[in-house]
Amino acid sequence: MQDPFKTLEIVSETFESDKRAFIYTGKTPTGARLVRWNGNKRIIFLGFAGADPIGRKRLLGTIQRYSIFKGHPIDGWVFFSAAFRQNSYRIIDEHKVLLVEIPEKKNRVTLLGTKNIPDGMLPVFINSFERSGLSTEYDFDGLISNSKRGMIKQKYLFQPSPSKKLHLFPTPGIVISIAVGF
Repeated sequence: MQDPFKTLEIVSETFESDKRAFIYTGKTPTGARLVRWNGNKRIIFLGFAGADPIGRKRLLGTIQRYSIFKGHPIDGWVFFSAAFRQNSYRIIDEHKVLLVEIPEKKNRVTLLGTKNIPDGMLPVFINSFERSGLSTEYDFDGLISNSKRGMIKQKYLFQPSPSKKLHLFPTPGIVISIAVGF
C-alpha cells in the first residue's frame, strides 16, 4: 500500500521547489503543512493513516479544527488518504476540499475536487505524482473547447441520475466540446 504520508511528503517537496508556493510548516512527516499559493491563498495539506476509509464526519471535524492554522485563515484543504467513504465526496461541494485517494496495491492516485484548488496548482500535483512513479486520475469540471474549425458540439460524459443521492463525481456533469469541421 502506498503510504499517504509518504505521498504527502513527496508533494510537499515539489511545492517547496515551486516559486509560487511557500510552505509555512513541514518539519514532521505526519504533520499538517500550510502552503501559501501565489501570495494570497492558504491551503492546508493533511494526511490520514490507516486502511479504513475516511468519512464525512471526520473530515468536517478536521475542517473545524483547522479553520485557523498558525494564526492564518485557511482558504482550502487537501486531504490524503488510502480511501474515502462515499459520504465524504459530498464535502467537495460544501467546502473547498481536494481529496487525494491513494488506493491499496495500485500505482495510481485519484484527485477529487480539482475545481476547488487555485489555478496552476493541479500541474504541480500531477508532476509530483509522476516523479514518484504514480499515474494520476482526476475529475474535471468545466468546458473543453477546440473551436478552430467549424461549430462546437457539446457532449455530456457523465449525467447523474436524479434518483440517486451520492455519486462518485459530485459535479453535475462533465462537458466536452468537440470541434466539427465542414
